[in-house]
Order: sequence, then structure tokens, then C-alpha cells
Amino acid sequence: MATTELTRSPADSPSSRSRALLRLSLPAVFTAGDARSIALTWTASRAAMLVVLGLFGGPVTGDVRYYARSLHSMFYGGSLRLTLQEYPVPVLGIMVPQFVTGAFSTVAFAFLFVASMLAVDAVFTAFLWRMTGRRLSPAVAFWLLFLPATGALAYFRFDLVPAVLTGAAVLAMVRRPRWTGVLTAVGVALKLWPVVMLPVFLLRRTGRATVLTAFAITTGVLAAVSLAVAGYARLVSPINWQGARGLQIESVPATPLMLARTVHPHGVWAVRTSTYKATEIFGAGVHAAVLASAVLTALALLALAWLWLRCRRAPEQGVRRIARLLIVVSVFTQFVYPIWYGRLVNVGWATPPMTLLLTARNALLCWLAWLAGAEVWRRTRVVS
Repeated sequence: MATTELTRSPADSPSSRSRALLRLSLPAVFTAGDARSIALTWTASRAAMLVVLGLFGGPVTGDVRYYARSLHSMFYGGSLRLTLQEYPVPVLGIMVPQFVTGAFSTVAFAFLFVASMLAVDAVFTAFLWRMTGRRLSPAVAFWLLFLPATGALAYFRFDLVPAVLTGAAVLAMVRRPRWTGVLTAVGVALKLWPVVMLPVFLLRRTGRATVLTAFAITTGVLAAVSLAVAGYARLVSPINWQGARGLQIESVPATPLMLARTVHPHGVWAVRTSTYKATEIFGAGVHAAVLASAVLTALALLALAWLWLRCRRAPEQGVRRIARLLIVVSVFTQFVYPIWYGRLVNVGWATPPMTLLLTARNALLCWLAWLAGAEVWRRTRVVS
């Protein structure tokens, strides 16, 4: 399983693989792999990310300001049931502390929120370094590069928290399967998507029941607390909210319509923020694209289930990490959003090149998914 490669001893996974991933002419102090070099590399890479933010800007602070306004409304006459309805209730647990610490100031909250995300990144980097042999392992090298590739947006949204929880769940799988179940459940309680990792964790026969039990108990407790404090409607509102959304412009199914929009920029299609706080495309063919998206999603889930069944017969087979391609996709995504997002949304001279950049990013994303699926097929073919 993929977790075995993360937990190998230093002899099994030489540090040269990590340095090959970096491929940069860096001083030895940055590539030694000890605690000091990791800390220096982390600091330099994150500082460079903030410099890019200062040079290019973009609507990166919008989400944090939205969180702050929502919390302000909740504390000053609003209702918990109507606060951040698109997210599960436990999300408030990682936002309210900063808001209270900042004396209910929206400005202080923004600074404290970004600082807390930086702390989450730093702690996870240290944890990853320790769990993979206290060296510049492939996992550490990838994380040091991947987060800057995603851009400063990683610190201006809370998505980093469920991502780190899922990463920690992967690391805990071999020796602490109970924590894998707990961490996955908490990640699901914050952003829903980590649930897709649960079948992967259940591939490993050892600890399978422990993972599932811990996940079920933690999920039940968090759901019961959410139900008690906010009611049933608020408990299911994130699912209803996501199901009612239209066609977001960055999505793969929207790509043909976004390309067509470059040819007919006026009258046929419109791009605007919907009532679901997403930038969506409206006009001819949108309904068909949404239906196609639903069908493709169902087919993708069936394909994943099929690959999972194949992997069950060989749970210790590793899956090759396509790290470089994922980093390239992340850089493309950063330029699409937030750096040049305004040029993509608003019709102008930059609309065609920005739409082509979005198309290239989505094509790479599809290619990445295909390569990952093909690798699983290849690895399990000999035992099927």
C-alpha cells in the first residue's frame, strides 16, 4: 500500500531520490536533511511564496474576510444555524478560537488565521521529517515544494487542516491504525473529501477493523455534537449546498464552455458569483455539462471501486508518486487562481490566453488521474 513507502527506513529509500525531486543548485546547508536544513528550507520556501503574493497579488484574502464577517454576524445577533452553511459545523472549532483571541476583531482574526495555518504547515513538516527517518525523505522534499507551488492561498483558507490531517492519517496507518481512523473522521468533519481515503486505509488487512471502528465512533460523536448544537438542517446543509451548486468555471466539465466563451465573449455565456458563493458559468449548454459531470463522476467512482477491488488482492503494492506533475499542476492552478483570476472571469484581451492556461491545467489534471489509475492497473495486473 502507499503507506509503506512513506514509512520505510533510510536504507530502503536513499536521500538521493529526494534531491532528484528538488533538482536545484542549493547550498549544502539546505540539502543536508537535518533539522536545521529542513527549517531553513521551509522558511526560505514559505518566504518566497509570500514574495510571489506581494508581487502578483490576486483575490487571496477573500475567504478569510468572509470567515471573519460570518463569525462577526454569528456573535452579534446571528445564528449558528445560518453561519458558514456550506461547511460542516466542526469547522467553527478551527475558526472561533482565533476570532475570540483577536477580541472579535475581523482584522485581528485575519492575521491570527494566517499565522495558525503557518503553524499547521510547520508542525506537519516537522512531523513528516520525524516520521520518515529524520532526513530529507521523498515525502519531506515533496511537501517542501508542493505547498509553495499551491501558493499563499494555502494559508488563507482552512483546507490545509483537513489535508494535513489526512497526511497524518497516512503516516499513522502502519503503527497507529486507531489514529488513522480518528484523523480521517476529523478531516471529513471539516471538509468531507477525506472520506475518499477511507477505502485506501482499509486495503491493509492488519488494523482494518481498528481503523473502521475508530472512524465510525469519531464520526458518530462529531455528528451527534453537531446535531445537538445546530440541528438536523445545519448538519446536512454542506451536502445540500454542494449538491445545489452549478458549474464552476475552473471545473473540467466547464472547460469546453469556457473555450467557447473566448469565441463568443458576449451574450451567450455569463460568468458571475452564484448564490452558493462560487464563480459559475451560465448560458447555453450548462445544464448538459452538469449532467455530463454527474455521469462522469459516477463512472469515476465505479472505476475507483474496481481498482480498489484489484488492490485488495495485493495490498502491499506501492503506487508510484507522480510528484513533479502534481507540482506543475499546482503552479498552473496558482496562476489561474488567485493570481490572474480576474482576467479569466472578466472579458478582455487576456480572456483567450487565460482560458488556454485553464485548459492546460485541466488537461494535466486529467492526465495525472489517468497515470495514477494506469499505475494501479499495472501494479495489480500480475495478481489479478
